[in-house]
Amino acid sequence: MRVITIGAMLDEEGAALMEKRGTWLVPTLYTFQYGAEQGEKLGLEPVMLAKVRRIISAQGPAFKRALAHQLRIVFGLDNSPDLLPREFAALVRGGMTPLQAIQAATISAQEMLGHADEAESIAKGKVADLVAVRGDPTRDVSVLENVVFVMMEGTVVKDARASVPARDGEHPMIMRVWHGWTKTKDADEYDRLLRDEILPGIHRIKGYGGSWVLRRTAGDEVEFVTITTWDSWDAIEGFAGKGRTKSVIHPKAAHLLTRHDEQSVHFDAAWVP
Repeated sequence: MRVITIGAMLDEEGAALMEKRGTWLVPTLYTFQYGAEQGEKLGLEPVMLAKVRRIISAQGPAFKRALAHQLRIVFGLDNSPDLLPREFAALVRGGMTPLQAIQAATISAQEMLGHADEAESIAKGKVADLVAVRGDPTRDVSVLENVVFVMMEGTVVKDARASVPARDGEHPMIMRVWHGWTKTKDADEYDRLLRDEILPGIHRIKGYGGSWVLRRTAGDEVEFVTITTWDSWDAIEGFAGKGRTKSVIHPKAAHLLTRHDEQSVHFDAAWVP
């Protein structure tokens, strides 16, 4: 057997055998973590939610056992593509370094699939599959959740980098700013809703470039500032409608917010590092 997926119940005997045979492990850590966090909201039956939580209790020790035996780890996720980047942070929480998590998704994945000769490095004659992010993922792996540039086989398929100033009449990147407040007790739930449902949903809109969320305690409330980036007014209208500025409130967020901006404010990006 070349590859085992999940491995949440991996014991010492199994880990030793995998090490001896050079078997690959695709742990899909975040699949079960997401299910445990959002199971009730996702409509999981109580018996299934209890099963997921039992798996979570075994997952951490099993993954540490895999690392102790230096098993060959490959990045993967059995869930929505929108959640895929969060597997990086899950691997790091599990004990890998950010660089090891990145290698699991690149070098190790290509080796497991038998494509090491044509990919896995930037060199003449190799397949030009590249991504770019703002920041250093070897220090903060979460920046991989906001990819701003994608090249596939030498063809650019996404480029959300800022162009400053705009040239030939093109509009610069637009930044949409919105404020919302929750009670302190509801802040973490709202934070999870933003990360797991609201912002991943926006990713499907053509022209969306990424987002930042700021959070601070303000008296007995918690203030959230959401900044989303867009490459055109048409993209914003695809999200907010023809009025452009009207705030868009997710149905599940309405009961968590004590107040919020009725209108969002837009800025031209003057400079983005």
